[in-house]
Amino acid sequence: MKQPILQAKLSALRTEFHQAALWINRIPLEKWTQAYDGGKRYGHMTTNLAECMNSILKGARSLPIWALVKTTFQGTNSWFVERGTKAASMIAGGRQFPEDIVTSFRKNQ
Repeated sequence: MKQPILQAKLSALRTEFHQAALWINRIPLEKWTQAYDGGKRYGHMTTNLAECMNSILKGARSLPIWALVKTTFQGTNSWFVERGTKAASMIAGGRQFPEDIVTSFRKNQ
């Protein structure tokens, strides 16, 4: 959306919904509109998320949609089961933090 179109829509919003306009005016336009983002289409978080999903779904490109959903669910589920088992064994062993975190704590002291 171009800047003049956005400004026209915002002025229509201001005349019809005053409270909404007050709320939206508190947020800088650069944070929520593409017209004022300086030519950046995506932020680094969006790009990282897209790259992450592409790497996860790389092996399932020609599968039907239900297979993609199933593959994603199974991968996510196995990750959570693995992390839960690891956390349960750490708690049972009397540790409060993972070993790599404890090492970082000690190094930074």
